[in-house]
Amino acid sequence: MSLDYDLRYMGLALNEVREAMHLGNLPIGAVLLIEGKVIGIGRNNQVNNSDFYSHAESVLIGKSASWIKDASKEGKKVELFTTLEPCLMCFGTAVHTRVNRIVYACPDPLAGATGMEPPSEWYKRRWPEITKDVFRDDAFELFTNYMRGHLGIWRNALRQYEEMRKSW
Repeated sequence: MSLDYDLRYMGLALNEVREAMHLGNLPIGAVLLIEGKVIGIGRNNQVNNSDFYSHAESVLIGKSASWIKDASKEGKKVELFTTLEPCLMCFGTAVHTRVNRIVYACPDPLAGATGMEPPSEWYKRRWPEITKDVFRDDAFELFTNYMRGHLGIWRNALRQYEEMRKSW
């Protein structure tokens, strides 16, 4: 895919980040495409839902499961754009639903799971292509600004994000 393509769809995900923040949620946005067409846009909703599993990626994939299943059967390309590197839950959901490509903006030094190796042949056949750092700095700033506003919860995480940025 081209950089312009990736920037366009990551831009949509960043718009969801702003909406999530406006609603008081963690600033994470996601966009799901099939064959280059947007089929869903989502944002993190953990705070408003008072749960641990309302991550932008998993909720979006869940809402789009029937389209993804049909696309997979037809050999169509399914892509997930997300502003933060997917955690193990979201990455696992993407792998199991046969998302072909994951594009993320900001690495997650706390819970990012895209660097792991496929644990078996079954997973290797389903492992998505990973593209990272698309609008990385923008996503980093939005996420760390959110953390700064919630230091009671995010102080230690913010330190890890700031240390990670030193290596860029």
